[in-house]
Amino acid sequence: DESKLKAAQELNDSFDVIIAHSQYQTFLDHAMRVFLKLLQEGTSHFIAELHIQQVRKLVLEMIQRLPANDLLKPYAKNILSLTFKLLEFENEENVLVCLRIIIELHKQFRPAHSAEITHFLQFVKSIYNELPNHLNKIFEPRGAIKVKELSELNIDALLCETFTITTVQTEKKTPDNSSNISYSLIPKAVLSLKVLQELPIIVVLMYQLYKNHVHPEVAEFIPLIMNTISLQPPQHLRQSPAFNKEVFVDFMGAQIKTLSFLAYIIRIYQTEVGHHSTLMVKGMLSLLTICPHEVAHLRKELLIAARHILATDLRSKFVPLMEKLFDENILLGKGWTTFETLRPLAYSTLADLVHHVRQLLPLADLSRAVQLSSKNVHDESLPTSIQTMSCKLLLNLVDCIRQRSEQEGGNGKELLVKMMEVFVLKFKTVSKLQLPILISKHLPPPAPTPPSSSTAILAPLTPGVPSLAPLQSPATPGNPQTPATPATPDIKTETVDIKPAPSPAPAALGQDKESLELEKKVKFGFPTSQAGNYSVSDCRALVKTLVCGVKTITWGLANTKAADGNTQSKQFQPKETLIYIRLVKWAMEALD
Repeated sequence: DESKLKAAQELNDSFDVIIAHSQYQTFLDHAMRVFLKLLQEGTSHFIAELHIQQVRKLVLEMIQRLPANDLLKPYAKNILSLTFKLLEFENEENVLVCLRIIIELHKQFRPAHSAEITHFLQFVKSIYNELPNHLNKIFEPRGAIKVKELSELNIDALLCETFTITTVQTEKKTPDNSSNISYSLIPKAVLSLKVLQELPIIVVLMYQLYKNHVHPEVAEFIPLIMNTISLQPPQHLRQSPAFNKEVFVDFMGAQIKTLSFLAYIIRIYQTEVGHHSTLMVKGMLSLLTICPHEVAHLRKELLIAARHILATDLRSKFVPLMEKLFDENILLGKGWTTFETLRPLAYSTLADLVHHVRQLLPLADLSRAVQLSSKNVHDESLPTSIQTMSCKLLLNLVDCIRQRSEQEGGNGKELLVKMMEVFVLKFKTVSKLQLPILISKHLPPPAPTPPSSSTAILAPLTPGVPSLAPLQSPATPGNPQTPATPATPDIKTETVDIKPAPSPAPAALGQDKESLELEKKVKFGFPTSQAGNYSVSDCRALVKTLVCGVKTITWGLANTKAADGNTQSKQFQPKETLIYIRLVKWAMEALD
């Protein structure tokens, strides 16, 4: 075995040279005979350090590295036939390579549909079927396996309850006597959580290539998917000090990949998914609730899959549990990385959902939506586009609040007054914070003798500065009326730049110390301002939305009953009049 391993390693090291050689076809003919024979006739091994296991893995990796061109095409059928067979009895490491080979050859050669494809789908279904039976064993706390020597190990018994690579410690010492020799026990592929993460993408590929043949088989996956995403480790095991977080992350990775598979097929099988929608909603909320806060990439995948699912008519099934989605500890978790990077994706997904189901929401949920959106409007660490989107959502809720307030006898008017205050305060923020920064970006350099007065920063707010021309009020006489239900914008979160960017002070101030202080704060996790990313177009869109918003809210205030049911007087109360006085002051400056 050692000589085979050396030969395989030498071949692997010079593989790129061989592929580029003029005699490559001769090599390929000979290599395929040897490779396929070795894999077919050899048996599977589950100790990573065994030479024969390393040989098998290297051979599979070399097959994967072969260029998928016309020279390889005659061998594709035999390679695929072998790799499909290996899935059922090989170990995790080798099967992960087999799956990459299956994907690559199907993508390149698109072989005709065969019984092997149907058998493969049945095999994947059997893995999902068995998963709930293994739940307790998967999360049972266990330490390293200790034996006198490797030959004592009952590998067959251990493999029945091994789901991830496990250390085996022996009493034998290393040659330098510094420590005991240890080995890695690799799980069977059929029980491996890492393999389970890769299976959904291949089922999707099979559906893309053979949709007419596999449509009924893929439909059978839907109840299995719902059960899988609803699984979670028992509470007593999760609270145990010996709970294995790495196994839990692998398990959740497999669940979220399965949910992504559902997101891909949901429009095709919407009726079938609808029959299991209660389980789907429960499963998705369970995943959001228990997703570890330190694993940001999993929550990102989960939110992307949720976004696709919530874009269908099944979104109405989430209405009874909206209160949980408004809870940021469930939606975003408590991780610093998720807070810094995923808020635009999370808030735009939630806003899209609220926009589409707003007519179905009770006043309590509308109030929660107003609360969260109002907070986001004034969160300067969020991109301006998300602030604008939050404003649009608020103005879309006005009529629903009016209707619900009348139906439920609630105090919708008070909610609308609070919304008005939010919009007026945003006008103030735009005029005091955003405009000075934009003006300092776009004004020509100051004259050689700068004004000594510290009030230089207020100069841009005086009327008549030419650079403010692009920010003229959209509320001109020819401006169309506010649409009753403007669509919430689809935020392309991939393009939102939310990297920490120190906020540049206006040029007139030149406060280097402040910017250094800000950089220090950023390092210690202070929320980063988006001031460096302000643009005239974003600011104009925000101001335009604010103007539309105050028009809509004013209409809502005039047509909403007060808490005592009185609608005959459309006259504003003193506190409401004060809000409108502040509106004129700050809106005029923002529209200057």
